[in-house]
Amino acid sequence: MSTHPIIVELVERRSLLGLTQIEMARRTGMSQSMISEMETGVNPNPTLKTIIKYAQAVNMLFEVKDVPC
Repeated sequence: MSTHPIIVELVERRSLLGLTQIEMARRTGMSQSMISEMETGVNPNPTLKTIIKYAQAVNMLFEVKDVPC
């Protein structure tokens, strides 16, 4: 399964910080299985709210920018 580049970057940050999926579950209020499904691509379309929670848990800012077409 393919994982979106945003998720890959978030997982790399989690690994860099030495956090487990269980610790991420505690920090985000999500279940460990939900974290795993997002990270592995089982859930290829996590909600924006989920991505933001995950990003905040690894001290990253998720930003949406308006760009010209």
